[in-house]
Amino acid sequence: MRHRHRQVSASLVLAAAAAVALAGCASEPVSTATVGLGRGGQYARVLGVVVVCSGIVDGLDLSADDQAPLSIGDGQRRITRWVSPDAVSELGATDLTGSTIWPAEREIERFALGVDYSLGAYAEDRSVVARPVVFTAEQFDTLSVGEIIIGDVRDGTSQTISVESFLGRACADA
Repeated sequence: MRHRHRQVSASLVLAAAAAVALAGCASEPVSTATVGLGRGGQYARVLGVVVVCSGIVDGLDLSADDQAPLSIGDGQRRITRWVSPDAVSELGATDLTGSTIWPAEREIERFALGVDYSLGAYAEDRSVVARPVVFTAEQFDTLSVGEIIIGDVRDGTSQTISVESFLGRACADA
């Protein structure tokens, strides 16, 4: 009987320890965001738009897909990192020709053909679950000012919509 009591006690202690450990994981700050890419401003520059559905993000990363035949950046295949001057907690429209972190191209004149690009949100010191946009140069070249690409060209979810539509439904599925 004593042996059985020890087993039950040990099981309860292990269960309590596991619950505490899992509670610690659950409390880790997580942000969620949706990203789109379009043309904006007076000169129709490349414009990244992020809607933060929960939490905070600090900027956007533009990178080439891992399968792309392109040698770029810092080994992480990052072309540009746009860093927001202030953490974005609701909505940020970010001009990718602006302030960036090395090894970025400060201005994107043309995306290379035949390469998949990904624009996604990032955050410092916390997790981000973000729906990035994955696009091609050909797709971007067809954009007009006021239009935005969302989704992923690789799995067929990519589409072009108005900025207003994007802002209206960015967090609907989050």
